[in-house]
Amino acid sequence: MISLFRSAFRDLVANLKSGVRLAFWRSLTPGDFRFSSDQLALLALLQLLLNFAVSYIANGPDGSLDWEALPSAAFPFLLLLAGAVVVGKIYGRDALAMELPIVLLAPAPVFIGVFILQELLDAHGAFDGAPVLYQTFHLVYLGWIAVVFVAALLVLGGRDWRRLAVSAAVLMAIATLPQAYLPYEELWVPQEQEPAVDNAPSVASEEVLNLQPRLLARELGSLAAERRGVVDLYFVGFAPNDEQDVFMKEIRAARELMEQRFDARGRAATLVNNPQTLLERPIATVSHLAAVLERVGEVMNPEEDILFLFLTSHGLPSQLEVRFDPLSLRQLYPATLRQFLDAAGIKWRVIVISACYSGSFVGPLQDDRTLIITAAGPESTSFGCSSEADFTYFGRAFFGQHLRTTYSFEEAYRRAAVTVSRWEKDKGYQPSYPQMQIGTAMAAKLQTLEARLRADTATAAALRY
Repeated sequence: MISLFRSAFRDLVANLKSGVRLAFWRSLTPGDFRFSSDQLALLALLQLLLNFAVSYIANGPDGSLDWEALPSAAFPFLLLLAGAVVVGKIYGRDALAMELPIVLLAPAPVFIGVFILQELLDAHGAFDGAPVLYQTFHLVYLGWIAVVFVAALLVLGGRDWRRLAVSAAVLMAIATLPQAYLPYEELWVPQEQEPAVDNAPSVASEEVLNLQPRLLARELGSLAAERRGVVDLYFVGFAPNDEQDVFMKEIRAARELMEQRFDARGRAATLVNNPQTLLERPIATVSHLAAVLERVGEVMNPEEDILFLFLTSHGLPSQLEVRFDPLSLRQLYPATLRQFLDAAGIKWRVIVISACYSGSFVGPLQDDRTLIITAAGPESTSFGCSSEADFTYFGRAFFGQHLRTTYSFEEAYRRAAVTVSRWEKDKGYQPSYPQMQIGTAMAAKLQTLEARLRADTATAAALRY
C-alpha cells in the first residue's frame, strides 16, 4: 500500500512539473505526463484545495468551511470532464476523456499563484486610480490561460488544426463560458458576527416613540440657511432598513464625506433605521423623509443650491424597502419620492440610490435638472449587504473610493461602475449594471459647484503655507 502511495505521489510531482513547463510553453510530449484515474482524482483534489486557499487568504483565518459550497466548487471540474469527453470523440480517441483533464489541471498551481499575486497587488493599492491597468492585467491573465489550453490540445492531439480549432471551441462552450454565469461560492467564509445591541430599546417602546418628535425637530433645526451667492450642497441620507448594519454605516460615511469634502457641514440630515441609533437619530420613515425634504426646500435657495439625496436599503422593482420590525411602515416608491421633491420646491437634485433594482427609479425621477445614479439596473440586483460590511459594493466604490479623489459626481460614478464590475467578475456574480442619467442643465450646474470646491481647496492649501 505504501509503495502505491509513493508511486502516485511521484506521478503527481511529475505531472505538476510538466504543468509548470506547459504554463510557460515549453516543448512537451504526452510521455511527459502520467495518465491514470488516481492522477485525475489527485489533481482534482489539488484544484479544490487551491480554491480553498484563495478564499482563506481573501477572508482571513477567522472563518469557517462552508460545506454547502462544495458542489459549486466541484461543478467546473465536471464541466471540464464533459468537454474532454466531447474532445475525445472529435479526435476519435476516447482516452482523451481522462488525459486532457490531467494535462489541463497540471498547471493549476501556477495560475492560482498568479491570481493570488494579482489580488494582493490590488489589496495593497497597486491598481488604485487605474482600473484600466487592472483590467489589462486580468485580460492578459485570461489570455495566458487560453493559450495554455490550446498548447495542451497540441501536446495531446498534434497539429491537426481543424480538430484543434473545433476542440478549442468545444472546451470554451462547455467548460469555460458556463462558469461566467454560475454563482461563485467561497469554500472559506468569514464568521457572521451579530451587532452588539443588547441594551438597545425596542423601536416600539414608549421611550423611543415619545423621543421621535424631538429627534426629528433637532435634525430639521440643524439645517443652516443658504448663503447668498454660494452654490451650497445640502445632504439628506435615508437608510430605512434595520436588517443589516451596512446601511447605517454607509449613510454615516456618506454624510461625513459630504460634510468634510463637499462643504455640507451644517446642511446635512440623516434618517436611519437601526437599533444602535434609536436614541440619536430620527427613524427613517416615508413621512420623516417628506418632512426633511420640505425643510431643505425652505432653507435652501432653490435657484442656486443643490440637494444630494442618498438612499440605501434593500429594493424591489420600483420600490425601496422601508423596514423596522415590529413597526408597519409605508414603502417608498419613485412617484412618491418625486412628489416630495416637487412639493418641497427643490429644483437641483443629485439622487444616489444603492439598492437592488434601483434603476427602476431613474425614469420617474429624471429631468433636465437632475442627476440620478443607481447601484443596479431596473432588473438587476446589487451586492455587498451584510452587518459586517462598512459599505455595499457600489457604496464602497462610489463614496469609499472614487468620490474622495474628485469633485465630479459623474466621474466618480464612471470609475465606480468599472470597479464594481471588476469585483463582481472576480466573485462570479451576475452584473448589477449601475445606471446614471443627467440632465443638460444639471451637468452645467454641477460644473459651478466643482469649480467652487476646487477653489476653496486651493485657498485653504495656500493659507496653510
